[in-house]
Amino acid sequence: VLHYLATHVKWSDVKADVIATPNISLFWAVVTTIVSFAGMALYDVIAVESIAKGKIPMRVAAMAGACGYAISNFLGFAYPTGTAVRYRAYASLVPDFTLLAGVMATSWIAFWIGLFLVLGGLLTFHPAGLSTVIDIGAGAETAIGLAMLVLLALLCIWLATGKRRRSVHGEGFDLPNLRLSGLLTGAAI
Repeated sequence: VLHYLATHVKWSDVKADVIATPNISLFWAVVTTIVSFAGMALYDVIAVESIAKGKIPMRVAAMAGACGYAISNFLGFAYPTGTAVRYRAYASLVPDFTLLAGVMATSWIAFWIGLFLVLGGLLTFHPAGLSTVIDIGAGAETAIGLAMLVLLALLCIWLATGKRRRSVHGEGFDLPNLRLSGLLTGAAI
């Protein structure tokens, strides 16, 4: 698809568009891209700091996080591609697969919690958005958004007070605590 679309694009048109774009717009495009990549890198930095503290250097975690998201956004298939990049970056430093899986899962959970929060907030406080695309009333949209926010609040309460230790196929790991969840959510939004 991209090859077909790119056949209609001329390099001279791209150069002309870039030259015609105001410098301040280009500046803000670069700044927001840097901030976005820093946020994506923070997912892994925070996850590594909480799950594999001292075993993976923070610069490696930041690079793996930023590159993992960049490659998964570029190639698609986010879970397999981003996970493969992270696994490749971390496996030589920490051969314990359970620990690596915990780091990667925590990073992905952060992304989804942030997305859930933003979507729930938009549905609740801007209820005319989804109804322009899907035939759904503003009241139903607000109710869905509120339900999402309530579920997030319940998750936070559970993480703050409940037993966070889980096991899969006999291998145990801890879910993030409330502080870590807050940091990860902040990085996500």
